[in-house]
Amino acid sequence: MNSRLLRLLCCLALAPLASAATFTRLFEIAVVRFVPSTDGQILARYYLLNAKGELRATDDEPVPASVTLPDHAFDRVVILSSAWLAYRRLGPEAVANFAYDDFPAFDINGRGYHDVAAREDAKLDVGPLVNLSARAQVSPGLPVISGFVIHDEARTVLIRAVGPTLAGLGVPQPLADPILTLFKGSTPHYENDDWSTRPDAAEIVERSKQIGAFALPAGSKDAALLLELPPGQYTAHARSRIEGPSGEVLLEIYAVP
Repeated sequence: MNSRLLRLLCCLALAPLASAATFTRLFEIAVVRFVPSTDGQILARYYLLNAKGELRATDDEPVPASVTLPDHAFDRVVILSSAWLAYRRLGPEAVANFAYDDFPAFDINGRGYHDVAAREDAKLDVGPLVNLSARAQVSPGLPVISGFVIHDEARTVLIRAVGPTLAGLGVPQPLADPILTLFKGSTPHYENDDWSTRPDAAEIVERSKQIGAFALPAGSKDAALLLELPPGQYTAHARSRIEGPSGEVLLEIYAVP
């Protein structure tokens, strides 16, 4: 998995969160445009596209030189097919504010990018986002990255990198010992290796029950962070050890009431 091309962002709303059942539809989704830079590089420029059709830039990242983009890939507002499917899993109305072209606009390394836009009949009085998750293959040097934005006031979030526990859910090759790091901008702020070694492990258990997240076994090698974060742009990185094996990780971000 190429983390530079598969970044998945979400926007955590300010409204109080009672349960996942309160969720209706998204006001913003994460999209990307590929643009040439002045120094000859190609940039993946990440935005939040809202239901009004407005784009708000969140980050730029250079595309590796080994990745070839077709000429018609530039300056289109697109979303990765797996990101769209992750949004859809939030509920039947989750992406009702946005029009998605089922036919890929272009492929990169076998992964489809699709044109996406706000619908003319989009509803602006939408409910809160409770959680977002993505499952992906992780190998040394290639983490899975999920980004999120907190607006206006501090929010409590639970972030989990689930590896070995996936074996009990039927995943054939889970990552045995994921490491979870939270970045604000380019600076790492928090890191966890084994969740139950944290001093707030008991609170992680209680908060997980409260929001309906499946339990992590005591002593498991999964990773988790329970944090109150000020407004800003964050990325959570789930990675393997430098000389460790590859495997699948479920990276989850929950807004905690």
